[in-house]
Amino acid sequence: MSTGKNKSHPTPAMPPALPQLREYFENPDRMVKTAAFEIFHPGYTKPRTILTLWGCPRNPDPNCTEHDNYALPHSLIVDACAVLANNLRGHLHYWRSHARSYQREALDPDKTPMLQPGRYIYSVPGNPCSWQEGGEDIEDEEEPPDSDEDYHSEIVAQLTVRVSQTALSHKIKTDDGACIVTGETERLDCAHLVPSEAAGWFGHHDFHRIAGDTAYFTVDSPHNKITLRSDLNGRGLDAGHFCFYPLQNKWVICWMTNGSLQLAGHHHFRPIKMPDRVYSAYLFARFAWNTSSSWETKTARGRKTTKTTRARTLAKGAREAEAVEGVAVAVVGEEDTAVDEDTAVDDEEDAVVDEVEAAADEAQAAVEAAQAAVEAAEAVVEAAEAAVEAAAADRASSPLVPPRPTSGTPPRRCQATLLKKRAPTASTTYPIFPLSSPRVPCDA
Repeated sequence: MSTGKNKSHPTPAMPPALPQLREYFENPDRMVKTAAFEIFHPGYTKPRTILTLWGCPRNPDPNCTEHDNYALPHSLIVDACAVLANNLRGHLHYWRSHARSYQREALDPDKTPMLQPGRYIYSVPGNPCSWQEGGEDIEDEEEPPDSDEDYHSEIVAQLTVRVSQTALSHKIKTDDGACIVTGETERLDCAHLVPSEAAGWFGHHDFHRIAGDTAYFTVDSPHNKITLRSDLNGRGLDAGHFCFYPLQNKWVICWMTNGSLQLAGHHHFRPIKMPDRVYSAYLFARFAWNTSSSWETKTARGRKTTKTTRARTLAKGAREAEAVEGVAVAVVGEEDTAVDEDTAVDDEEDAVVDEVEAAADEAQAAVEAAQAAVEAAEAVVEAAEAAVEAAAADRASSPLVPPRPTSGTPPRRCQATLLKKRAPTASTTYPIFPLSSPRVPCDA
């Protein structure tokens, strides 16, 4: 039997979290890759972006690397550009980065129904610079352009009874039965296609007439509402990240931004069955709203922060007058700048004069101080000479100090001095002087 103590084994340390899992929990959207579609304006030598769309993987694997999975419909990109170009439909061209120019031949939608991520030029035949700088707001839209053969086909409304909004939302959810995207029956929202923020624009342009909605006159029309899961509404549709687009005779979800990518990884290009009561014009209005929201002068929810568009009815003479006024303002500004520069130069000259005067005052003070120092030194020299003369007079009058011989033989030395100079011997004796005896001079 072993009598030794049982050895306790230390508990092994837990392995660190995998970088992929840590990255997923810290930022889930980063795990889904995206690819950019940059659309340039044709009227600038230096490329100027008018629209940026983002392609997400259509493969179930969100980390797929196949380039084709990030493609977007050719017609979708053209429709988005037309929204920003005041409803002027045009063509797309490849942008050649190495040559800093674009391919003159336009891309054929029949040959390239799906476009790969990259850089393109959007041009309008006969009006290459038709796009308005700053982008067109959806509020300037009169009627959405056609993007598909049946894009504006009217759907007869089945719900015509006027009810309260709460009851209407409940009825919408009841009619749909579930989320029209996922089929889930919990956490449902009644989502607007034309957002509530556009209620003013909706009423100003009588958009219900454009949509063919004769029974309702506001964005709260049941033909403008669908049932979505709450996260697909708040983090997706209402945030402007995706829209509904007709593709191959069916409606699909199309992700247009690089936000809420975890949702995009599950639902991008997902076909759905649109309720019969929903009008296609409202679906296109949502598409146009999302496109306008992608412009830098709008927030993520489509509210406009600055308005930089020019009025389309601005006459050529008014533009020239504005240009002349701008030149005049620039000239006045240059004159003001020149006056400011002259004033600054005068101030600098005054400062230099003040510095020179201050330096002269300092030099004068230094000269006066030097003169005072010289006078003090002369006084010290005179005092030293007087002290030397006084010391010489005292020495001459002292009885203990013999006068210096002026000529002849040197004086005899005293006996004590001679005794110090002799080398001591055994027989040498020294005279002893009493301590009280006075010192006798050598000449005594």
